[in-house]
Amino acid sequence: MVNYIVHNEFVTRSLTENEKEAWVALLLSQPIFVRKMNMILAAAGQVSMEVYDVLLTLEMAPGQRMKLTELADAALLSASGMTRLIDRLEASGMVMRERCPEDRRAIFARLTDAG
Repeated sequence: MVNYIVHNEFVTRSLTENEKEAWVALLLSQPIFVRKMNMILAAAGQVSMEVYDVLLTLEMAPGQRMKLTELADAALLSASGMTRLIDRLEASGMVMRERCPEDRRAIFARLTDAG
């Protein structure tokens, strides 16, 4: 039995054989697609899909900044994975870290003009 979302409502039923085959095809092809796209982007001197996702998420956020924990959730990254990515983006000048005035434990990532 598989639970999945249809139009924001949970539906519980067994998948048909065609639906299972479609899911397997998607799950097997998705990492191959991402790897190939990142190779193409790197060869063209562009940022990876993961980096673009984070930069686009920041661009669309209010004030072009988000708490690192919220950004990690939005990008489906672990907290440590986001920290490492932000380290690289900060070193390249695409983002900067800012302290959160309301919560001393929280850190914002803010998009720079270069990002």
